[in-house]
Amino acid sequence: MVDENIINIVREAMQGSPEAFSKLVEVFTPMLRSIARCYLNEYFDIEDVLQDVWIKIYTNLDTLREPEKFKSWIAKIMRYHCIKACKTQRAIHGR
Repeated sequence: MVDENIINIVREAMQGSPEAFSKLVEVFTPMLRSIARCYLNEYFDIEDVLQDVWIKIYTNLDTLREPEKFKSWIAKIMRYHCIKACKTQRAIHGR
């Protein structure tokens, strides 16, 4: 079951409310950071990816068709960015 309060906050953020988006960042950052830790080891790498992901979410919020799926949508974005960061690190460090 999806929390109706969160769905309403997502809808408000989609309509351009900076307060609503800030609330989403507050609520979902721990989850996204946890996902990043599964892929990345360094604190600064995790924080960089986290920041990039929130920017991506903010700039693409208008493409979200179903606010009820916000949580899975942002998790997918985070996983993609983490995999991309891992590939970049391997290319740089030859691991």
